[in-house]
Amino acid sequence: MSTVYRRLDTLEDMDLVTEHVAVDAERGRYRLYERNVRRVTITVDEDGRLGTRVERPAGNPDETVTWRPDGE
Repeated sequence: MSTVYRRLDTLEDMDLVTEHVAVDAERGRYRLYERNVRRVTITVDEDGRLGTRVERPAGNPDETVTWRPDGE
């Protein structure tokens, strides 16, 4: 369970999920996580560069990041 929460914390830090706290008469207080992206695309080009594209819901900007294998 702690590993799941660490992963969710990382996703929340990257703004890929949003945490909501809810209260239920039977379950008490609990957390709900909702994705904050429409799509994530990962590509590798001929030069070995790793690229990601994060498509956000309407109204939020998309993001594109590219990494080179040599760290540049």
